[in-house]
Amino acid sequence: MIFQKPGSPAGSEAYGGCPGMDALAVMMQDVLTQNHALRRENNELMDQVWRLLCEKANLLAQVRLPTYLVVFNGDPARLPDFLIQAASYVNFFETRFSNDTLKVAFVISCLSGPAEEWVVPYMERESPILGQYERSVDALKRAFGRNG
Repeated sequence: MIFQKPGSPAGSEAYGGCPGMDALAVMMQDVLTQNHALRRENNELMDQVWRLLCEKANLLAQVRLPTYLVVFNGDPARLPDFLIQAASYVNFFETRFSNDTLKVAFVISCLSGPAEEWVVPYMERESPILGQYERSVDALKRAFGRNG
């Protein structure tokens, strides 16, 4: 509701002689316009996020899940396949393996026989390599690879 002196023109006296009120009304209108534009943009972005989530779900449904890792017993002939399968599994389930320590722990859980015995000293001395996936894989390659 605009308060105006009877007989006075609209303008600086439109709000009962408060000259700053006109500027404030203009600023308020600008803020409301910006708010409306931001709400519209937010709704469009939320729609886009929803579409992308649906697309991701459809794509994931088409992907064949990697099989669970078989146990690696230290046989050098099986190491390359084991490492490829491990990397595939860890990458597919990246939310389960959010850091290198979890990745290394998972790979260790798939070791048996000589390969399991090989990792025990690292675990006993709490080696930093257990928190570094690439270094752990390199060490496994050195120990059990065909040139190891």
